[in-house]
Amino acid sequence: RNNERGLYKSTDGGQSWTQILFLSDSAGIIDFHINPTNPNIIYASGWNRIRNNQESIATGTDAKIFKTTNGGDNWTQLTNGLPTGTLGRINLAMSKTNPDKIYAIYISSEHRVHGIYKTEDGGANWTTQILGETNNSFTNPLGGMGWYFGRLILDPENDDEIYLLGVRIWRSINGGVSWAPYTALTTGPGVPHADVHDMIYTNSGNKLLATDGGAYIQTEDFGDWTDIEDIPATQFYRVGYNPNFPDLYYGGSQDNGTLVGNADSLNAWEMIFGLDGFKPVFNPENPDIFYVETQRGNIWRTTNGGGSFSGFNGGIPSGDQRHWDMPYLISHFNADLLYAGASRVYRTYSEASINWEAVSSQLTDPIVNSPSFHTITTLDESMQDSLILYAGTTDANVWRTLDGTNTWENITAGLPERYVSAVRASPDFPEKVYVTHTGYKDNDNTALIHRSDDNGTTWTAISNNLPELAINDLLVIPNKGDQELFVATDAGVYGSLDAGQSWERVGTNMPLVAVYHLVWNEAKNELVAATFGRSIQSYPLDSINMEAGISLGGTLLTEDGEQVSGVALTIKINDNTPVSAQEDGAYLYENLNLGDQVTITPSKNTLWSNGITTLDLVMIRRHILGIDTLDSPYKIIAADTNNSNSITTFDLLLLQQLILGITATIESNTSWRFVLEDYTFIDTLFPLDEAFPEQWQINDLSNNMLDINFVAIKIGDVNLSADPLQ
Repeated sequence: RNNERGLYKSTDGGQSWTQILFLSDSAGIIDFHINPTNPNIIYASGWNRIRNNQESIATGTDAKIFKTTNGGDNWTQLTNGLPTGTLGRINLAMSKTNPDKIYAIYISSEHRVHGIYKTEDGGANWTTQILGETNNSFTNPLGGMGWYFGRLILDPENDDEIYLLGVRIWRSINGGVSWAPYTALTTGPGVPHADVHDMIYTNSGNKLLATDGGAYIQTEDFGDWTDIEDIPATQFYRVGYNPNFPDLYYGGSQDNGTLVGNADSLNAWEMIFGLDGFKPVFNPENPDIFYVETQRGNIWRTTNGGGSFSGFNGGIPSGDQRHWDMPYLISHFNADLLYAGASRVYRTYSEASINWEAVSSQLTDPIVNSPSFHTITTLDESMQDSLILYAGTTDANVWRTLDGTNTWENITAGLPERYVSAVRASPDFPEKVYVTHTGYKDNDNTALIHRSDDNGTTWTAISNNLPELAINDLLVIPNKGDQELFVATDAGVYGSLDAGQSWERVGTNMPLVAVYHLVWNEAKNELVAATFGRSIQSYPLDSINMEAGISLGGTLLTEDGEQVSGVALTIKINDNTPVSAQEDGAYLYENLNLGDQVTITPSKNTLWSNGITTLDLVMIRRHILGIDTLDSPYKIIAADTNNSNSITTFDLLLLQQLILGITATIESNTSWRFVLEDYTFIDTLFPLDEAFPEQWQINDLSNNMLDINFVAIKIGDVNLSADPLQ
């Protein structure tokens, strides 16, 4: 609500404006006409319309028609024969041949046609042409969506011929007294797309039509309509990356279903499912299985590559509060496991019978406003830990579970009281998470992005130099150490190469258009954006200036997962002198360059007696005698005390000397050895026969790598009792 609503006038070509009609802080002017023979005569209609995150109002007592004869200095409400009370949108249509003849359509409080009225004396008197609620042949021509459309169009040569634009087109040839559908068919060639918003006549008498599916032309009365535009104006809510077919682009669109295609088929994209389309989700292990979604969280599954679909909502109560664009996802760790968010989080295993089960309590606030204002808007699962999930809501709540949905915790403290547009777990770090908010429906365009380094316990704002644009989504590019971030805003895409410290607009040719969703096409290293009005657009990430530098990092862990400190990591870049640094379990090298040759070698040679006991002697002796076999390749490497690539009684003798204090070191080995974690042994029983990697190398550095992890092996300690801090 605000006092800036109303009708404005400029007398200097638009350089300055003056409000000349104001009705109330909840009503705007929905239509107005200027008499072409006397521009001081203006007719204007009011409409009470509020839509924010707490309420949606489309009717009110300001549904009235006003007239001025002095250019807006004074206004008179027109009443004689017009309805009053709580009503909806009003549309006006002025005759081209007689500007004193005007039609008005009033929408009812149920969003249907209340009535159509006519004046032939400039609004002094009005006659009722038809009442929508009492005429059996004119029942609900707008499909209950009078807040969305309901425009009257007059034939310029015959003002008794009127068209009513709604889900389909209706026509009257007697001044609105009786009506019939103008297009008898509803589908098929020659029939325009549903949801019709405007129609004009060309000078030659053809009709041009604007619909939710594009623009059409009709060259003769009742003839076929022809689609006349191929402009990329589709409104996409979501896009999807299909790892099975990375050359194809998928998107869910407003009123045009779920579409698939690419630049090679610009004018031949296939609609694989109808209605309003939302997020497509793909099974990465089976190209025949994927999911599409329609409005209010209706999920559909195909198991034959899109040949047919079946409903996939069993177990989610129809009465639960579902967002218009309900979030759902496939687990990164199990392609048969799906999560969805209504007012609670649900889970199902797709290969079983469809049986979604609630795995959280209600995560939204108690219903104070309409249930549609208390829904889960965003859901994400960590790529690092299958037990970590996050959820965000319309009513500003953010939740986490760190134990696989057993316990949910509210982590909203420190975040703004705004609609949560995205919660995104870091792809590289299990403890990091990001939240974006949009204040668009709260008259707040502030850019709101926060990061947490402790799973949401505390938050840090990282919007920094972003302009005042509401944030709709955030994407963190994997394997970049959370340095490369992109956000979808109400006016395009912005990116950061320094973890959110600074932001720049991405690309130069995307208009200032709302972007609702971003995905990363891994195969093409491409950013893909769902724009609301400029279709799907992509951007090649290889073109990004990498001056921010590349980072390498990882963790040093014992076989049982304990971080090892005091390690000296040596990094050699190209042919330069190696640089060493002490690390405490985790390490990070920054500001490296594209194309660098890099070698990382960890080493630690401290306190040989750490972790060596008589139990180790017993276990190694039993291994030598074949009584028991050491149960991992790392324990076998640890048992090779003298680094001879074999386990013998000489190894036992050296360990005995360490235990008895006869010697403090072993010259032929180091007290710790390190093996790359992602190395797979050819034969786990005979690892000493292999040249396993004890350093990491790359000859042409191309991107951040934050998972260069090593398994730390304490020599002589086969029962894992060594202190990793010593």
